[in-house]
Amino acid sequence: MKYQFPFNLLSGVFLPAICVLIWGLLIAPKSKIKISVPLKFVIEALIFVIVFLIFKHAYSGMLPILYLTLALVTSFLSKIVDFYISAR
Repeated sequence: MKYQFPFNLLSGVFLPAICVLIWGLLIAPKSKIKISVPLKFVIEALIFVIVFLIFKHAYSGMLPILYLTLALVTSFLSKIVDFYISAR
């Protein structure tokens, strides 16, 4: 899928770079900035929804919905484990 000039840079370079930067600073297991587990889940879910919207725009059908469901369930279960580990 091709976009016109300002959107091709946004969708191809800046948006992935911003998502990776946010993940690296806030969500990564060894990140320097410590935030609460529920906030981590919300930020991670927002990144997954952004990817879902781009994926849904490119491919219609069940695959983007399957991706979003799997990503959110996996993230939720991992955050439950993180929460119990941090509560100990």
